[in-house]
Amino acid sequence: MVKKNDRASNPATATADDVAAPMAETASTAAPNYHVGYGKPPNATQWQKGQSGNPKGKKKGAKSFKQYFLDAAKKKITVKDANGLKEVSQLEALFAFAFTHAIKGNYKHMAHLMALAEKFSPVPSENLIRGRIRPGL
Repeated sequence: MVKKNDRASNPATATADDVAAPMAETASTAAPNYHVGYGKPPNATQWQKGQSGNPKGKKKGAKSFKQYFLDAAKKKITVKDANGLKEVSQLEALFAFAFTHAIKGNYKHMAHLMALAEKFSPVPSENLIRGRIRPGL
């Protein structure tokens, strides 16, 4: 008796179904075609589930960009104004500069300050807009 696989190995007795059957079996057990390329690393080097990209974590005392910015903005400097020398934060000095130039007609400073005003100013109520409530009373 001739086995199915024996017939496939013997080209004289093999049929097309006999030859295709072993290939179909190996294709179903193997992984689907995975093309390695840009943005598609080999499976062996991909992150494993539950594996952190930074296993040691952030160094103690390391500052973020936000913290550096806030530290610089809070730093006190001495400025000269109409009343003499005054110590203010760099952020306050920056806003004073922007407001001064906006009032003098610099449209860039005006646009930036108006954008900040829209973002941070409280929204007036409908009664205040229509003049039913007078502010400050």
